[in-house]
Parts: sequence; structure tokens; C-alpha cells
Amino acid sequence: GNVKVKRHAFKQTGKVWAMYNRVKAERLFLLEELRRRGSSHVVFVDSNDIVIAGDLTGAMFHEHAPGVAFTFRGRTGGSAAKSMPINLGVKAVHANALAEGALVYTKFLEIFRASLTNRTHSLFVTDQASVHAMISHSDNFRPSKFMRSRSFHYTLPIEYTRLGDMSGERRCVSVLLNMLSCRIFNAQPFDRKACRTSPLTKIYHLKGSLKSRMAEVCNTLVPDGASPLTTEL
Repeated sequence: GNVKVKRHAFKQTGKVWAMYNRVKAERLFLLEELRRRGSSHVVFVDSNDIVIAGDLTGAMFHEHAPGVAFTFRGRTGGSAAKSMPINLGVKAVHANALAEGALVYTKFLEIFRASLTNRTHSLFVTDQASVHAMISHSDNFRPSKFMRSRSFHYTLPIEYTRLGDMSGERRCVSVLLNMLSCRIFNAQPFDRKACRTSPLTKIYHLKGSLKSRMAEVCNTLVPDGASPLTTEL
């Protein structure tokens, strides 16, 4: 399908604040898509170390109900799989769930900001820690699910106040979260301590020194006939 690539640029003020500004920029993008009545799926990825192995439309969106998607590490995700199951190198929002995506990002930012301004709340402040805090507060949260190898979904209740509502009435909506396996949508080749690849892998994430092997991934791991897209700068 047609792909439109956008990069967000902002002043680097330290690693943690860069994470925060990235989440803030992604929320703003969703709000802009809502304002212009966008009708395209949205995929957010790290800016310079991703290889997308062909069309994502079917596997990422058509096979799942409309919602907001995160990738989880699962059993092959190394030591972080239990303490920090969500990996935020890849995130997605279905075209029919842009409003729900904006709500999720708003809640995400609230928790992240609170952690940044009150370090006693969390000594380990990152985007992954903040999104974990958000999803783990749900009654539907089951840590055992994140040790699976297959994708799954559950609902996240989010309270909000409608813009312009002077009464301040709090409303609640249940947002569908699609948890996608890192082995398919955020795999790390050549690293046995991270999310391993599979023959079905659609997105490869080459962190650190592995970034130098992006061409190798395109030439050897991407299926014949596919048109890989890289985010290498």
C-alpha cells in the first residue's frame, strides 16, 4: 500500500526528556490526524534503526480489531520481559481508532510527566516504565499473558473530560489494546538476549552497533519480492 513517512524533530535535552518529547510529538500527530479527518493507519517507529520487511497492513491491522497496538517482548525477550514487558520501538494506531489512540497517549503523557516531576514516584523513569504503569492499573492486566509468544488484546479503561465541558464531568471509555509479539513486529536479529526473529517477522529493530548490519538484513532476511523500508538516517 501507499506509505507516507514523517519524522519528528525536537531539541535533545537528555535521553529521558527526548523520550517524553517523542511521546508528546506522537500524541500531537494523532490529534492533527483527527482534525483533518485522517483515514490512514499510523505506525510509530524509532527513527534510525528499523527495517520494515514489506506491507504491514494485513498482519498489523486487518488481522486485529481496531485499536491501539504496542509490542511485547514475550518469552524470548530477555531479562526485561518480566519487569518491562512492553517495548516501545514500534507502536500503531488503527485508522478507525485515532480518537482512542489520542486518549491513550494523553494518559501515557500524564503518567510520564508525573514521574519526571516527582522522581520519588519512580527512580527508573522511562517511556517503557510509564506505559507499564498505565496498563498494569487495569483490572484486565495479567502478567502471565506477556510471557506468551502470540499476540493478544484486552481493554484499558480511561477516564477523561470532554474539551469545553465546563461541568468537569469525568467520562470513561474502554480502549482496545492490541499486544503484538516482538518476534513479528519488533524483532532484534543477531542478538540472542533480545526478542528473536521468526520466519514471519515484519519489522526488524537493530539497536546500537547492530545498526551497521541493516543492509545485511535487507539482503538476507527480507523475503524475495518484498520492498523493505528502512528508517536509517
